[in-house]
Amino acid sequence: MALLDFTASAIQLNDRPTYEDLPAGQYEMMIIRSTTKATRNGDGEYLELEMQVLNGPHTNRRHWERLNLNNQNPIAVRIAEESLARLCRALNLDVVTDSEQLHDKPFLAVVKPDKKDPARTRVVDYFAADDKPEPKPAAKPAPKAATGGRPW
Repeated sequence: MALLDFTASAIQLNDRPTYEDLPAGQYEMMIIRSTTKATRNGDGEYLELEMQVLNGPHTNRRHWERLNLNNQNPIAVRIAEESLARLCRALNLDVVTDSEQLHDKPFLAVVKPDKKDPARTRVVDYFAADDKPEPKPAAKPAPKAATGGRPW
């Protein structure tokens, strides 16, 4: 048993944090923690990056990315290396010897639904914090089908 001197009514309750994935969009973020972890089957390692949203309606929300830098699957390694290279370029880093070099530097992340699991989102691209990715041009409308009448 533990003796407590606690009055619950004296505590202001805030909204509970949400643990849902971030909606698709662009977010200014920074990495606040990084860890290397063993893969589930134990035959590789991934770099887990914990990111925090810096502004907007999702300020302080967290997002995690896992980069399979040491994996039996060469495609997973290539994808992870490309993602890390995009992040490093957004942070203006060329050589990284410790993942802490990625910490506390703002960047812009483009978040989209995961192709394998659309209920989850993942970062698909990184840009420098002061860059804005160019919006893709809207698709041209399809030409109207001829109705046999006069065009005016």
